[in-house]
Amino acid sequence: MSKTESNSLETTGRASPVSGKKRIPLIDVLRGFAVFGILVANMASYSGQPFGLDVWHQPLNRAVYLLTRFLVEAKFYSLFSFLFGWGMAIQLTRSQAKGSSFIPHYVRRMLVLLLFGAVHGTLIWVGDILTFYALLGLVLLLFRKRSFRFLLLATGLSLLLSILLVLPIEAVDSFREWYFDVTSSIRLESYVETLYESGTYVEVTRLRIQEFINQNLNSLFAFGNVFAMFLLGLAIGKIKFFQKLDRNLPLIRKAIIPMFVIGIVFNGIFISTIISPDSYPSSDLLRTVRVSARTIGAPVLMLFYVSAIILLFQRDRWRQRLMVLAPVGRMALSNYIFQSIISTLIFYGFGLGLYGSIDPTYGLILTTIIYLLQIRISAWWIERYRFGPLEWFWRTVTYGIPQTLKVQWVIFKDDQIEKARFSERQVRAFFIFGAGLALTIWSSALFLGNRSQGRERLQPAAFYSAVAQVERLETADESSLVEDQESEIVATPGVLQLPFTPVEGTVVSDLNLLASAFDV
Repeated sequence: MSKTESNSLETTGRASPVSGKKRIPLIDVLRGFAVFGILVANMASYSGQPFGLDVWHQPLNRAVYLLTRFLVEAKFYSLFSFLFGWGMAIQLTRSQAKGSSFIPHYVRRMLVLLLFGAVHGTLIWVGDILTFYALLGLVLLLFRKRSFRFLLLATGLSLLLSILLVLPIEAVDSFREWYFDVTSSIRLESYVETLYESGTYVEVTRLRIQEFINQNLNSLFAFGNVFAMFLLGLAIGKIKFFQKLDRNLPLIRKAIIPMFVIGIVFNGIFISTIISPDSYPSSDLLRTVRVSARTIGAPVLMLFYVSAIILLFQRDRWRQRLMVLAPVGRMALSNYIFQSIISTLIFYGFGLGLYGSIDPTYGLILTTIIYLLQIRISAWWIERYRFGPLEWFWRTVTYGIPQTLKVQWVIFKDDQIEKARFSERQVRAFFIFGAGLALTIWSSALFLGNRSQGRERLQPAAFYSAVAQVERLETADESSLVEDQESEIVATPGVLQLPFTPVEGTVVSDLNLLASAFDV
């Protein structure tokens, strides 16, 4: 590419994606590191591991469980959120430098991300966070012109909001009750979690949609934690912290020890609420201490991770080791979706059906295997292509220009770019087509079904019929039962014995578990 062509492209005043030469390798490494942490955190949900320390009795499983919650929980979605806010600052800075309009491209970018999230959350895995990111990303637009100090203050207030929402005071309790009453008509409770283990794709999709709706309604209580990191990342991006890293290294060296100490202390308090919940006089106090400690400890320990990687990255030997994570980070979106696809195929009933059958130790081993596979695949892909497959789609729709995917690409002249550029009408049609295709796939999955499993499954209608009958018998007045028995005597010519398989919990009057023990 000639110097003239390069200058021509830089002065056209059009928004465009970041080229390979302008990328900051450290950011890609951080994203790749975050991809691993996200997989570690999500593996318990993918595999259906029981939640709670009292379930695990073997020392190794208990250690893995506690270390995961201590070192991983809430730290890596905080890192992703931080990098998300930083990314907005970079896009805004580049847009201002070129004199191009920022808001239309950014809004389109968030709408495409919202589409990714909706498809991911309903058709692949319910634990999607992309939908929440897209919605909060639009809210972040309101803060794009704010100063560094204002953004730091807003970060602190957002974290404070997360703590306020769990305080055991009357006003907060009233707000929580009001919110759940208002959203109760939208919440769904028609399908049981056991479908993940034994259901067809259609059955699992119905359950997934149910939980996707409920999860997004509950995301209000995660707003403060995630949005605080958006704001912090935006603030760091505004002062060009990573672009001026050499100047900021002394500050990082001074801050890393205090961050480590604060992170360890608050996460230690968080873990203590898991190990010794009985030491707290009330469940309200337990919840308040647990959420408060995690709200403070998670982002501080995350910043310690970032600082440690920055300092290690200054050493040549460590830089070479850490750079293997960069390809994973360059296609973080594709890798995030890939994790969900491969994990659900391993654990759900329409795949290998291993849901609920592995412990934390085996979960961590499987996590490591999947991530090593992603490192190798990502390296192979980035050697040949500029973007991950989903990143390519995201950028193409966002910028309205069909992105060149292969590494060996040719820079077109301005008039050729103009010919290749999508019109606004074409971009809208492209977006509508993508949304229609996703809805078509979803509708087909619901109504056409998938292959049946080689074992019998609990039918939701029969299941809830059995539960309803048990509940009616349990709540009925004893005198009315006696009267009914005396007034209506039915001859029973024969007795049909139902297959009964005792399950854990049937002795504690749990109606759901009791009903599931019978093959209705």
